[in-house]
Amino acid sequence: MKRFAETLLVRIEMLDIRLRSCHARLADASDAEALHDQRICLRTLRSLLRPLRGLPLIDLLEPAAAALGRRSNALRELQVFVAELERQGLSAAAAERRQGLQPAIEQLLGCPELAQLLELLDGFPRIWRLAGREGYLRGLRQRIRRQFRRDLRKLPRSLHAAGDDLHALRLRVKRLRYGCAVYPGLSRLSSDQQKLLQEMQQALGDWNDCQHWLGSIRQDARLECCRAAWQAHAEAAANRAASLLQRFSRQQG
Repeated sequence: MKRFAETLLVRIEMLDIRLRSCHARLADASDAEALHDQRICLRTLRSLLRPLRGLPLIDLLEPAAAALGRRSNALRELQVFVAELERQGLSAAAAERRQGLQPAIEQLLGCPELAQLLELLDGFPRIWRLAGREGYLRGLRQRIRRQFRRDLRKLPRSLHAAGDDLHALRLRVKRLRYGCAVYPGLSRLSSDQQKLLQEMQQALGDWNDCQHWLGSIRQDARLECCRAAWQAHAEAAANRAASLLQRFSRQQG
């Protein structure tokens, strides 16, 4: 168990390095993938930490990572929206929104959420090793397996069972899928099931993007020409997610 705890610490330290690299890349306006990589890194960190809630420093570190992720949500949505507007040939609308990207990135780099997360990461190795010496890190694998069981129970077997709440389903699928990715040997899900989760997450992400784009039409009448295409894409994505969820549930038995 000591070896497993040390492995977790090494992984968190590597994510710390990756995060700092992403932030350095964000300062370069030409690096279009820096924010995306930063958000994946944050999601991976949160997925590692989530089953460990209640252990020393985790209850500060995990919410700090979540807060920085929320802070970057609108910026990432804007990046994706600009790319979609360009794809639709709406160059003027895209250019207007692109002007807000760099100021928003600068605000993100100077935000208190980022400073707090980096400060907590600096102190984490010492606290984690001290917790190990004091015996707090026993039973880590069992703790993680229990979290997987809870997350699986929360996943509905159909969209009807979910009350057609695609927003909630998207978050649950994302949580479970990233958990499988960071703890592959403990999830006990087959490779086929994990692939279904990944495809479901993509479909629900597409649906969610369309909801933001459709909502933007109220503020910009120039986008009305895209309504039919976005609505059709959202419906197709929702139907695909429903089909994938049924397939996943059948494999669950």
